[in-house]
Amino acid sequence: MDGKVKRKVVIPTRNAEAARLVEKVFKCKWTVSVLELIGQGIYRPGQMKKNIPGITTKVLSDLLKKLCQWGIIERIIYPVVPPKVEYQMTLFGKKFMKVLKSVEELQQEIDFNQARGVVVEEEDSFCTFHNGAK
Repeated sequence: MDGKVKRKVVIPTRNAEAARLVEKVFKCKWTVSVLELIGQGIYRPGQMKKNIPGITTKVLSDLLKKLCQWGIIERIIYPVVPPKVEYQMTLFGKKFMKVLKSVEELQQEIDFNQARGVVVEEEDSFCTFHNGAK
């Protein structure tokens, strides 16, 4: 043998598709802010831009387009002059928001444990959706 370590190749499965979507959605640092605003009833891009310091119109527009493509939000165009566009959460988007809520709850637990000085030990196993490969 030549001394090389053979690595197991992990082939994504249909079980990993949801995880990949979560990864894509939260890749952008603005996603959480945009989704929270829509959840709070701020549906118009101009209002979103005013409420998210530092976001550019292009980045917001691209993000809204991607969120629509993934089926998390929908674009509603009103036939008025000047044109009026709003974005609202789809049924899938409302389910998807449970992921965000779970992350928020996890962060609260981490903050609580850190305040108490509790150290969480790492587990030896890897995520199940990666087929256990390290």
